Amino acid sequence: MRARITPNELFENYTRIFQREVEIVRPTHLIFFTNTYFDDILSSLKFKFVDKSYEIENKSIDIGDKREIPFLHSVYTYKSKLIMRLLRTRHPQGTSLKFDNKIAEWITNNHLILN
Repeated sequence: MRARITPNELFENYTRIFQREVEIVRPTHLIFFTNTYFDDILSSLKFKFVDKSYEIENKSIDIGDKREIPFLHSVYTYKSKLIMRLLRTRHPQGTSLKFDNKIAEWITNNHLILN
C-alpha cells in the first residue's frame, strides 16, 4: 500500500505539471488571478525555455471604486530575447469595468514580437 501523499507533495506535483504544460504550450502571456497569495510560488517557477526572469513592476492600481488592485508584471527571457510576460492580479469578480479594461490594456500594450 502506498503511503498517503501530503498536501505539500501534492502541490509540488501540480506545480511540476503546470511548469511542463507551459513548456509545451509556450504562451506569450500568462495571467494569474490569484491576488498575492501565491507570489512565492510564482517567483519560483522555472521553465526550461527560459534563462532569466525579471520583475518589471509590482504595484497597486486604482480602479476608481475606492479600491486598489495588486498588479505584478514580470518578463521571461532566453538569450536576452523577451519570450513571455506574466501578470498577477486579483480575481475580477466584484470589480468594475475599469478593472477589465486595465487587463485588456496590459495585454494590448505588452505584445511580443516573435520570429
